[in-house]
Amino acid sequence: MAKKFSPLKLELIDEGRFMGQAEEDLSDLQAQLAHYCEEHGEKAKGAKAKLTIEVSLVSENPEQDLFSIKAVVKKQLPGRPPSVTAAIGSDDQEGQHCLFVRNSGSTEDSPRQDVLFTKDGKTVPTED
Repeated sequence: MAKKFSPLKLELIDEGRFMGQAEEDLSDLQAQLAHYCEEHGEKAKGAKAKLTIEVSLVSENPEQDLFSIKAVVKKQLPGRPPSVTAAIGSDDQEGQHCLFVRNSGSTEDSPRQDVLFTKDGKTVPTED
């Protein structure tokens, strides 16, 4: 019994398994980007996820017209947004110049940790 051959299409690569995996990856990418946006809120503005399909056709034996097809799906998600902390430059107790930042974490009123204190405990105003 002769095997049936068809012109190459994406849905025929790896007997259809490639397209199934690409569809799964696309579904995962959507969910991951949505979760990223939920987690990072306003900082996620402009975030993008990318699904790249790369298909390579390689001539394995030109005399016999033999080729190989390699298909790869690559997912790219945005990295974490940058963390921003305000700091002031001053000398430490040993006289070394360094940056001072707020010891505690962010609050709802100051999500960028921009409430600073000097070595002697005085508040450093950051707003005009």
